[in-house]
Amino acid sequence: MLPGKRAFAVLMLAMMGSSLAVAMESPAVPELAPGDFLVRILSPVAEPFPPSQYALPLRTPTRTAGAPDPAAKARLERYFSILSGKLRAVPGLVLITEANPGVPGVPYEIAIRLGADWQGVSIEAKSVSSSSGYKVLWMSNDTREAFLTPRLTALWDEVPAENPDRDMENLVARMRLELFPPDRALLERKMSELRDAKLETNERRLALSQLLTADRRIDQLSERRPLTYRPDPALINAALDVATTASDPALRLQIWSMLVSVGIPRIDPAILIAPAGRALAKEADPRVQLALVNTLAISSKDPQARAALESIANGDAEGARPELVRMAARRVLNDSAGWNDYFVSRLSDPQVPDAEKLELISYTYSISASTLRVGDAALKMNEAAERSLVNLVKGQGSTVVAQAAVNLLMFAGGTVTRAELVSFLSAGTGQPAADSKIRRSVLSALALSLRLHPEIRPLFEQVMARDLDPAMREAARQALEQTM
Repeated sequence: MLPGKRAFAVLMLAMMGSSLAVAMESPAVPELAPGDFLVRILSPVAEPFPPSQYALPLRTPTRTAGAPDPAAKARLERYFSILSGKLRAVPGLVLITEANPGVPGVPYEIAIRLGADWQGVSIEAKSVSSSSGYKVLWMSNDTREAFLTPRLTALWDEVPAENPDRDMENLVARMRLELFPPDRALLERKMSELRDAKLETNERRLALSQLLTADRRIDQLSERRPLTYRPDPALINAALDVATTASDPALRLQIWSMLVSVGIPRIDPAILIAPAGRALAKEADPRVQLALVNTLAISSKDPQARAALESIANGDAEGARPELVRMAARRVLNDSAGWNDYFVSRLSDPQVPDAEKLELISYTYSISASTLRVGDAALKMNEAAERSLVNLVKGQGSTVVAQAAVNLLMFAGGTVTRAELVSFLSAGTGQPAADSKIRRSVLSALALSLRLHPEIRPLFEQVMARDLDPAMREAARQALEQTM
């Protein structure tokens, strides 16, 4: 070979080797069909997310460093494997793993780590290309304990078994609705389920919940989350059609409740005034009537809403409207004037059946504190109302009514409530209980405020040491441990 040709051949071989090396180092970008999208799942990391990533650091983790035990790592790998399999089953989703980590332009990323206190599982899915910062988060039950309310499993009739397959199925469903590109086939199927009268009520309710979740996606609304929004006309029309024509009153109740209370941003209440007014005029079920009163209460300053409420409030006492429904409408029209007096008189009257007292307490729960988004529509109980509920707890009446009273007290009560319930529980500690279910309800209710009110910790220590009910002792221990 001539010297010049030999040099040229050497140069070509060198260039080919360089190109081959680059090709080996560069990850292969998967070929995408129309509608496909990339999602990267990172290998599991056997340590918690940084504390700054948690929204509610209500407890300082008792463990901040160290190696996880083998069981925790195995559990993490199990969730990773199940989640990866569920993601691969999503139509159009191309999963990128550590096998090809450098693939560019992947718009979605999923990380899985140990939960707080180096226990449990925590998963975060996000869009890396969106400026909204929205994330889909999931935590196992033992991870949530470090941030949310205590789980007093000692008082549970049955402790739910861990079900990673179900949990990851539900998590992927959330990602498809809240994060990944909209799936028209999925949404059309959910719309059919909503309208299908042959399906169970819970299936139709779930379909509407999922449709509303997809409809209010932040990236479709704006980069800044609005307070209210107007849903897709086809969706709101379908929901209102089912809410007014479904034969099952439970489904009608659930739909009206969802339209005013589920999700953020909320549906613009103005679009519900006319259909709610028409539905209230025809509705026969008292529970649905109360839900419609609540719907109109959000827009109580609107003339059309007030007219619908006045037709109910001024109705004949002998007519088809129950007294509770008429009083509920009057409460809205009169800015709650007279409601607490009515509430106390009904609960204090021994002639009022327990079923009616329970219904009154349940409705009051629905209009108290933060259950309604508009302050004018929410109810604040006065001291007399609180004490009437406390009397039900301390009395020897219906256990179910007493438990409902405890729930309402802890949701909407004030300083009177906490002092009275602490006194009730303390007085019975070490003594035979007339009704252990009521005492257990009180302990559970007080545990909700244990982090914010450490002054009641001595009561839990007393219960743990002296209570005659083994379940109460163990529940008190769990509450103290989980709120350190």
